[in-house]
Amino acid sequence: MKHLILGGTGFIGKHLARALVAQGDEVVIVSRGISGKVVEGAEHIVGDMRKPMLGLSQELILSLTRDMPIVWHLGANLSFHDRDNDSVWRDNVEGAKEGTAFANAVASK
Repeated sequence: MKHLILGGTGFIGKHLARALVAQGDEVVIVSRGISGKVVEGAEHIVGDMRKPMLGLSQELILSLTRDMPIVWHLGANLSFHDRDNDSVWRDNVEGAKEGTAFANAVASK
């Protein structure tokens, strides 16, 4: 089975990706960056959940939507500092909206 994980380099996403790869599934991870958080055996794509369609090119979106039955939205920004409230809101609320819109687009193909 093929899985697309939004936020696949975070704590939960990384564990999910490793488990899916271990069971032989194909995994594509979309995250803000990879900087040492690579999950071996998964394909990594840099995207931004705050941007429409994750800021990905139409060509890449079309290739991702072929035979992609499962989309996991696990991307988030976690901070307990008041100074980060605006970025946490933007990343988590707007990111959830864009992540959901992307998942709906993938599901409708």
